[in-house]
Amino acid sequence: MPDHETYLLPASFGQERLWLHERSGLREAIYNVAGGLRFRGALDVDLLQRCLNAIVERHEVLRTVFRLSDGEVVQMVGPSAEVRVRLVDASGDVDAMLRELSAEAFDLAEGPLFRCHLLDLGTGEHILYVVLHHIVSDGRSRDVLLGELSELYAAGEAGREPKLPELEVQYGDFAAWQRQVLESDALDDQLAHWRERMYRAPDLVLPQDHVRPSRPTHTVGSAEVAVPAQVVEELHRAAGGLTPFMIAVAGYAALLSRWSGQSSVVVAMPVSGREEPELLGLVGFFVNTVPVRIDLDGDPSLAEILRHTRQRCLEAFAHAAVPFERLMDEVRPQRGGGRLPLARAWAVLQETMDLPPLFDRKVTPVLPPGEGYSPFDVLLELWSEGGALTGRLSCAADAFTRGTTQDVARTFEAILGSPASTTLAELPFLVRQSDPVTEPEAVRAAVGEPDSAVEQLLAQLWTEVLEVDGVSVEDEFYASGGNSLRAIQVMTRARDHGVEIPVDLVLGEHTIRDLARRDTAQEPDADQRPLPGPGPGGPGASAAPAPGTEAR
Repeated sequence: MPDHETYLLPASFGQERLWLHERSGLREAIYNVAGGLRFRGALDVDLLQRCLNAIVERHEVLRTVFRLSDGEVVQMVGPSAEVRVRLVDASGDVDAMLRELSAEAFDLAEGPLFRCHLLDLGTGEHILYVVLHHIVSDGRSRDVLLGELSELYAAGEAGREPKLPELEVQYGDFAAWQRQVLESDALDDQLAHWRERMYRAPDLVLPQDHVRPSRPTHTVGSAEVAVPAQVVEELHRAAGGLTPFMIAVAGYAALLSRWSGQSSVVVAMPVSGREEPELLGLVGFFVNTVPVRIDLDGDPSLAEILRHTRQRCLEAFAHAAVPFERLMDEVRPQRGGGRLPLARAWAVLQETMDLPPLFDRKVTPVLPPGEGYSPFDVLLELWSEGGALTGRLSCAADAFTRGTTQDVARTFEAILGSPASTTLAELPFLVRQSDPVTEPEAVRAAVGEPDSAVEQLLAQLWTEVLEVDGVSVEDEFYASGGNSLRAIQVMTRARDHGVEIPVDLVLGEHTIRDLARRDTAQEPDADQRPLPGPGPGGPGASAAPAPGTEAR
């Protein structure tokens, strides 16, 4: 990417968080977004490549990589990106091939962060399969991309102009606007809501089958779940006004409460983040996370849990304009182990891919098969069809056995299959009680005495970055006012002095003494190289008109 042909834009808050997690050295594939279309017949690969080139030209974010500039994560947008259609022989195990393609890592500093595969199944059938890094995409982005590819190809075959809407803004405009809004007082009321709702929000602590490794693998074990339409309808009648997903979240919260023994649990879930119409047709990372705190003290009935969950979901959705990263900075939950606070348990209702016929061919949507990777301890993925809910429940394999995962899935189904009058204490709990292990307290590396010079340097950097008069070597970073951006600044300034702090430690709650003892000597990655300045007249030169700056 030649320097004179690039320009810099601020990263969005979500991009900043994903960049930090990627730098931790954990398994990158947990942030891949994949999907495709299965169809019968062949394609003109040269025409498909031209369509792909047009997509990359049309969406700026597909020509973007990520670097550090003055201690801040920035988007570096280039004039082009080399994204070739990869031809793949998939005449053997198709699922194994899709898993392999879905798990291939991306280099955020070099790019491109988007791949397109054409799989030949050897039976006259093909799969067009795209994989993007989450830092430049989300589920809707994948569908936008496949839909535009279909229209461009059909237009190319017919010799006509493609019918694609003009893009009024690009993702970089959204990222700049997001920061402008948070620098104003537009979201003060929403921030106040989250401070109150998440005050002393409990961290989800589940009885584990294994002690987690010091470097998590993020692999998961999964079990299928199914809630019949009749069960969903009966619970809807008993509580009223709930969507099928809210019903599932209520059952999930009851499960987590029974499993953990906690009377208050937090379930994180995604919202689209595309409230403005200008954003609907864009590729980019817009999805936001909202934590829903559900209180179950007093042994409520299932019907009461359902009604309470509905109230809390609607409340959370009404305050969803605050980026999750900013929310965490505001409420300062306890952190640990490099895992996201307030997002140990995740629930999502996946949208069915609603796409036009591919190049006038009948298509079947294709999603990544089976088990994979997840940054969450527990993940509930559901699809709604004909009033029924089907999907899978996944648990972190580092902490839970496959047997426990199966038991948890069966418990979820049994809870929702219970009469609405059943109290929490009476709800089924089918997880076999073995001898669970607990997460040990943070153990400091016992490799001799810490380097006092490193401690002094880190104390100086913390004082500068946190803008405080002084710190103790036993102070914890986030509890002292740190956030993800300030963590990046400490990490990069320490690197300038020859001190390498592993990013997985930066993600957790650690003291100066912890970090000093974990100082390593690693070569800087590509994203540490000097950066070009903004190109003349590039979108980064000034903020574009904010898409929908009215109250969201």
